[in-house]
Amino acid sequence: MQLNNALLITLLPALSEAVGFLQKSDPSMASLAQVDDHAGNASGANNCGLTSWDDYGKSTPSSQLPLVADCQKIIDQEAVLDFSNPITHGKSDPQILYAHGTCAFAAALGDGAPSGLTAYVGNADVKDLVGDSIKNYSHDRWVGTQGGYTMLVGTDGGVQCDSNGPGHVQIPVVWWVQRSDL
Repeated sequence: MQLNNALLITLLPALSEAVGFLQKSDPSMASLAQVDDHAGNASGANNCGLTSWDDYGKSTPSSQLPLVADCQKIIDQEAVLDFSNPITHGKSDPQILYAHGTCAFAAALGDGAPSGLTAYVGNADVKDLVGDSIKNYSHDRWVGTQGGYTMLVGTDGGVQCDSNGPGHVQIPVVWWVQRSDL
């Protein structure tokens, strides 16, 4: 038993480096990486933890979904920003935080959010959520007569995000990647 413990202790630094390398080198691991109640690997303000996912795009007409190319522009715009977006509205009045073309990222306080608190969604959270939506939940639609494909995406979910409460307690936030012109 002592030999196994000694071997494990010797290997711990190498195992730690391997996990760090995997998270940095594999973008699909972005939303799985979580440090101090914050998930994702995008640079910038990271205020939210792990999220739930709902792929409503698979049952929604393509005319009601945003184009992936437009959603990608949101990620590209976010690459130069580093700030948090205050979320003060409930689900009946979601806030559109970012929009480009047909794509919008919206968020609202979730059920059970304490009254009077403001949640914060960072630009890194937006990059991770929109990027993972594109990677994991986009749907092909045939367009035009030139044989091209347009990628469409529609997702939403719930996540815990930092607030202005004591100790920046995390509170529920719901989010959407949605069509901006509906």
